[in-house]
Amino acid sequence: MAVGIAPEVVGHEVGLLGLDRCPVGATVRIVEFTEPDDDDDCRLRELGLYEGAQVKVLSTGDPVVLMLLGTRFAVCRRCAGHVAVALVR
Repeated sequence: MAVGIAPEVVGHEVGLLGLDRCPVGATVRIVEFTEPDDDDDCRLRELGLYEGAQVKVLSTGDPVVLMLLGTRFAVCRRCAGHVAVALVR
């Protein structure tokens, strides 16, 4: 785990973070969507966010800016909080 980031309980696993709580520059792996039937979570899947995908956090705040497969896009902080991620070493 990265220095300065305390493990949390998000979703169903210990040590996961909400995507909204990741530091700038972190590369993370999406583990699960904590509200899988939510319309916003369905939209995130349509944008290409899926379990197992690795994304880089480019900026935090509202919105959270991510890079996925070379494409930058912004996700509102509330929606990013529905995505449980693990830091990639």
